[in-house]
Amino acid sequence: MQSYRNVGKQVERIISGQVGRNSGQTVGKQIGREIEGNVERPVINEKVDDRICGWGPTLSFYLSKDLDLEEHKENIFKCLKLNYGAAYSYLKRFDSVRIFYAEDLEICETDIEKETVPEMYRNMCIRYNNEIDIVTSICPEQPLGLLYLMLDQFKSTALPEPTRLLDIVKLIIPWIGREKVSYLMQNVEEIQVYLLKEPVSTTDYVSYLEYIEASTAKVDKMEEELDYCKELYDIVEEFNISIANDEMVNYLGLSVALGYLRNLVDKKIEETARIIKRFNDQMTKDISGLIAEVGVIKDECMVCCHMLPHDRKKNGV
Repeated sequence: MQSYRNVGKQVERIISGQVGRNSGQTVGKQIGREIEGNVERPVINEKVDDRICGWGPTLSFYLSKDLDLEEHKENIFKCLKLNYGAAYSYLKRFDSVRIFYAEDLEICETDIEKETVPEMYRNMCIRYNNEIDIVTSICPEQPLGLLYLMLDQFKSTALPEPTRLLDIVKLIIPWIGREKVSYLMQNVEEIQVYLLKEPVSTTDYVSYLEYIEASTAKVDKMEEELDYCKELYDIVEEFNISIANDEMVNYLGLSVALGYLRNLVDKKIEETARIIKRFNDQMTKDISGLIAEVGVIKDECMVCCHMLPHDRKKNGV
């Protein structure tokens, strides 16, 4: 931003120089050519003689001795300095615009995408909305005495940067919320399907009991993620960020689905004793089956041992 304090001095030097250089040219001679010639180039005995009068002071000399003119000149320069000083003071109020405009230029879309804290996104929305309000509230034209400030170009230059960054934030916040909700809904469905499936074999019971034990921590983590999504969608509502109706329906449905999952996990934990009993029964059944199968194999081996060689060959043993 140009410093206006020196403008008055520049104007003073220009005007003073023009008065000194052009004083003899701007003020015309006040006597006719015939009278002037008789004095400057007199003709004596039909011969042009040298000048018979001296050279008078220059106009700039007379102007420098004119006290009234000097006073007017001083008042003019004071007025110019006063007006440019007022303009400089007026423009100082826009230093904040200059500072945040320079900062906004350094921010790119990747910097915003890397952010993970919802409160930082809220601060971004507050900041960029405030910056837009500050720029749009600037008066496009401001008369200041002799000067008339035109600030249209200043506004058109400063406004696009906070607008650009706010648009990026308004795209990223719904995108993060949409991805989080989709991921959580998928996990909820997977856990529900597994917990509602009854184990059959002993191995199934072991995996099932281990899964129930780990499900509590999983649901706790998912509830934390839901709180994260809630903060994002609170920002969406607070700053009137546009999102699709399906996204809001999915977000609201996630809360219901996660509540149902929590109840299901709690129920399965309460049923752990019954599941362990069924596991023991199944294990006993499997052991009995194995013992019976071992007995059959043992009997077959004993039969083979008592058979004659030709009988073994005949029976393919």
